[in-house]
Order: sequence, then structure tokens, then C-alpha cells
Amino acid sequence: PSPDPTPAPTPDPQPQYRGFVDVPADSWYVESGVFDYALDHGLMKGYSDGSNRFGPDDSITRAMAVTVLWRMAGEPACEAADFDDADYSEESWYKDAVRWARASEVVKGYEGTNCFGPNDPVTREQLAVMVARFASTVSHIDTSSTGAALAAKPDAASVSDWARDAVAWSVDQGILGGASIIDPQGTATRCQGCKMLSIAHKIIGNQGASHGEARVHFIDVGQGDSGFIELPNGKTMLVDAGTTESGEKVASYIAGLGYSRIDYIVATHPHEDHIGGMARVLRGFDIGEIWMPRATSNTATFEGLLDVIAEKGIPVNAAEEGKIICSDEGFSATILSPFETSYSDLNDWSVILELDVGARSFLFTGDASSSVIGKACGHHVDVLKVGHHGSRTSTTRQLAETLSPDWAVISVGAGNSYGHPSEEVPSALSGVAHLLRTDLDGTVTLSCDGETIRRAA
Repeated sequence: PSPDPTPAPTPDPQPQYRGFVDVPADSWYVESGVFDYALDHGLMKGYSDGSNRFGPDDSITRAMAVTVLWRMAGEPACEAADFDDADYSEESWYKDAVRWARASEVVKGYEGTNCFGPNDPVTREQLAVMVARFASTVSHIDTSSTGAALAAKPDAASVSDWARDAVAWSVDQGILGGASIIDPQGTATRCQGCKMLSIAHKIIGNQGASHGEARVHFIDVGQGDSGFIELPNGKTMLVDAGTTESGEKVASYIAGLGYSRIDYIVATHPHEDHIGGMARVLRGFDIGEIWMPRATSNTATFEGLLDVIAEKGIPVNAAEEGKIICSDEGFSATILSPFETSYSDLNDWSVILELDVGARSFLFTGDASSSVIGKACGHHVDVLKVGHHGSRTSTTRQLAETLSPDWAVISVGAGNSYGHPSEEVPSALSGVAHLLRTDLDGTVTLSCDGETIRRAA
């Protein structure tokens, strides 16, 4: 998705929280967790002017608001009549979001005009209406309300008649009115938006995979890899768990989806940025089985993982070409590599896994080199988890053309010391795939019903 618009920069050289110079670590929105949630789920981002600002006290504009909701919807492409005052040029960062919002009736424009007011600050009741319309028309959620909770608020009378039903539902859900008043005519700030939209996301967007649908979560673990898969039959799979420092985040993310069991775990290869967090996950969940290549390492991280596996008595399977981890009606998960008995580079021991859901496919590549990936998979895939955090060793233009993915996801840490992704990798992929990066987009979730793939909230 395109970045938020650029405001006038305010000088402040010292980062405070997550690299933002204007976000104190002791602010209410950080301590409550809503700031991390909004960033980790790709709902909100900092400004794109290089100032490292988030603008917590800046007003959310109407264009910003619909862009967040568009991200929650999976960034669909839609056609709709143009508003007179919106920018639909190639340079416009919000044009696709506004078209989607109008086509979905999330917004209708100002009454009696063909104007949207993209740069106008959004009021709290306007934002509540947008969220309620999204819930009703896009997610098909019942937004009816008795209005009792709203009536108990001292400023309930200041809610506009046209917004009353939506505000009543928003108060019921805790999206508005966490304090004693709801302030419906007040403008929503970006830090308030973190709270309101994070709560909305949990209610609207985080519904889990439907029966017969797969949902793949590329978890933002910084400079590492972790992918959690909700399979169409209700079972689950975890492919890697990031660094040691990421283990708690991965465990919390999975628990937040409502799971206490992981049926299949794939440890692609024994590097710390892939298996470092796995011991924490194994300790915190009921585990079905684990798949690992016949590669070893004498690191404390790898040996510690083996200790936990032995301690819990988790069955271990050797990951080898042709083995099927799981299959059921309409889907299968098949190992394509390792296909040799030895490799000189530990990265090439990486488990390369193809998940087929109906007519669609996902390819997980670990840190394998482009030559190994090319030998393992010489056909089109719909979604490519780009190898080795976007390193040039794992992706070439020829491989990109061979796989010709519709979607490509790079799991990479912001400002990492390795220079990932290599400059030529996004260039090689941009002509064939819709490219997403965890350092820019946060956790990326893709849903697949066997025919279509969409970016989920």
C-alpha cells in the first residue's frame, strides 16, 4: 500500500519508540498496546518524508481513514465514479482506497455534493460510520444496537442523527466511548485512530479462516522468518519462528488468533533467525509434530531447541523431497527440497515447501539459493515467500520469471545491517508480482479459498 501523505517535518533527532522521534515509550497508546497492534497488522504507518515521525497528535484525514479500512479489506481493486475533489492521478497515494470505499458504500461523500473531502480531518462520528458501514457491507456483521450504552453517555445528544445508529454500535463494541464521553464532533487524532481501528480490526478483520479456506500469516519478526498457516480443515502449521527475541511475539500472535495447538511445525534450517523463537513456541502450545532437514548445527540455539523437543516428546520427521506433511480434501503441503543428501551451504538445506489450496499455490523457500529453488520448483506459483529476506543469492530475474508469482512477500527487518532486500530483488519481482514487505507493511495475511487469493485484515 502507498504511504500516508507527507506533512511538514518537525525536527526531533532522537528516536523514542520503534524508531519514531515523536512517540514516547510511556505514552498511553504505547502502554495500552494499540500502537504496536496497529503497526504490526499494517493498519497505520509513519510519514514517508524521512523524518521518522508518526504524528500521534495529528488529525486523521478522511483519505487516511479509508486507506486503513482498504488495507483491512485486502486492498481490492475497484471501479467507482470519481469524486470531484479527489486526486486520481498516478501519484495519488489514496486513489485506490477511495474508489474501493465508494464502490463498497463505506463512504458516500458529503450530502448534496459529489465531494469526498480527502484532506478534511475526520470526526469521531464520521470514523464510526465508516467502520460500521465496513462491518455491515463488507464483513456482513450485524451492526444493530439497542442504543442503551450510547444513551448513558453525557454527550449522546451531540451525535448527528445520520450517525446515531453507527455510533451506538461503535459504543457497544468499545470502538468509541472508552472514556466518560464520546466527543462525536471532535476530530480523531492518529493515536486515537490506533485504538479505534485496532479494536475494529479485532472485531471485523480478524475472523480467522473460514471452513475450506486457508489463511497464511507472514508474521513481522524483523530480520527473520515466521509464517503461520490456518489450513482449510481447521488444523494449523508454523513455518519457522524468527529469532530468539521474536519467540514471544510469535507465540502471542498465534494465541491471539485463538489457538492453543499447532499441528505441524516446519523448521526450515538451523539458523537462529528462523528457529530462534521456536523453543518458546514449543513450550507454549500443544504440538502435533515437527519437520526438520537432516542438517545439524552446534549452536546453543539449535541444541536448546533439540532439548525442548526431547523434553516434550514431540515426534520429529525428516524433511525430504516428495514427503507430504499433510493433505485433505482440496489441499496438500508437500516438501520439494532438500533433494540432495548433502549441501555445502547450510542455507541450501532449507525446507522448500509448497502448499496447494485448490487451484492456488504458496511456496516457502527458507534461505535456499536461487539454483536450489529453481531445481525444486520449475513452475508457476501464486504466492512466493521470497528466499533469504530478499538476498540476491535467492532471487534472480530468471527465477522470478520462472515462478511468475502473483504475490511475493519479503520477510525482512527495517534498516538491517545486511542490506536486505538487495536492490535487484524488488526490481526482478516488481514486473510480475504484487510485492509486500514486512518492514514496510507489517504482518502480511493472505486468504485463499482455492480460487482467489486476497490480502486479509
